[in-house]
Amino acid sequence: MKYSLIFLLETKNNRPDEERIRMRVRWNGKQSQHFVPYTVNPKKWSKETRRCIPNTTHGKHKISASVINAEIQKYENTVRELLKQDLSLEEFKKQFNFLVGKVEHLETATLFDILDLFIKQASKDNTWSERTKKHFESLKNHLFHYNPNLTMNLTEEDLQGFMIYLQSKESVQKRYKNATKGISNRTASNYLSKMRWFLKWAKTKKHYSGDLHETFHPNLKGASDKRKVIFLTWKELIKLYEFIFDDPELDIVRDVFCFCCFTSLRFSDVENLKKENIYENHISVVTQKTHEDLRIDMNNYSRAILGKYKDYNSEFAMPVPSNVKMNKLLKEIGKILEFNEQVTMVNFIGSKRIEKTYYKYELLTTHCGRRTFIVNAIFLGIPTEVVMKWTGHEDFESMKPYLEIVDDLRITEMEKFNSPTLPNVGPK
Repeated sequence: MKYSLIFLLETKNNRPDEERIRMRVRWNGKQSQHFVPYTVNPKKWSKETRRCIPNTTHGKHKISASVINAEIQKYENTVRELLKQDLSLEEFKKQFNFLVGKVEHLETATLFDILDLFIKQASKDNTWSERTKKHFESLKNHLFHYNPNLTMNLTEEDLQGFMIYLQSKESVQKRYKNATKGISNRTASNYLSKMRWFLKWAKTKKHYSGDLHETFHPNLKGASDKRKVIFLTWKELIKLYEFIFDDPELDIVRDVFCFCCFTSLRFSDVENLKKENIYENHISVVTQKTHEDLRIDMNNYSRAILGKYKDYNSEFAMPVPSNVKMNKLLKEIGKILEFNEQVTMVNFIGSKRIEKTYYKYELLTTHCGRRTFIVNAIFLGIPTEVVMKWTGHEDFESMKPYLEIVDDLRITEMEKFNSPTLPNVGPK
């Protein structure tokens, strides 16, 4: 669709140093105008970019250019999204005012209008990661495919139907045409948890008057079962660390993954690690996911990997491939190194138990690096409290799966003393 969108300045109350920002949008013979809720000094306004000049302040409250420009961009993005729909001029104005927060409630708002507003506001208020945004967008897509006419007058039957839909193969076929089964109960439970978060927010903002976020707790078989933790043993990790690859791309993937294994950093934090974050004996980062300020002491392995890239011509510490490429090549690397231990994964879809056995290399992902660090650190005898300071875990509950793995490993190691192949040694 062809349209024109422009931001203009208009004098307010005969004060030439404070002008209003008027947005004008035209499409299909229609026109709508809206004012951005800030005034600007025209001397600090760029006519070329139709934005405030960076590093300037405006109005008696000295509002920064970055804040005003972000609001302008929000207006522009909202217009683009609305123009994808076939709306009347009146519908456009109502939807626009609602989505940018000029009105708190819209009588004709669908569940998807409110969910869009939640994603925009909550992502900003809680500084969501891109991954969290994608999860909520995925929830919205599933809800739309289930029932595009959902309103905020949700019933328990609506949510029950949504759970049944998720467990059907139709919920997956929109991405994988030949899918023969639906989403696992564990994943469905995660979507339901996000739905409760959304409804709780909507109730607070008076967009929703029900209580399903408190009362709807279906028993999804296997949803609360502990997921099997995939990690490399110390022997496997050192084999990977010391292996010589002919392919330089695999070499970089190995280094990035090993760096996660020797520091506990998530892939997103390694991806954003800058040289300025690296000190002589430690790394200082603010994590991408939780925004925690962590100090992680370096060991010989992490120090050697960073040293390998000390001449890398970038502000970043090392060249990091995309997460998609990392996950693909990690499986290739695991196959080369013969990480062939068989791992059986159990899931439930509805009441049906789905059991599938994989080779370990098929399950390797970037997040296995962080898990590898935690398991090996505890197995090597580092106190759990110290490990938690490096990883940013706040309570022992979240460490329980790793502690249980280490206990199992120690039992396995002790069993080696019972091997019939051991020589006949020891006191007579």
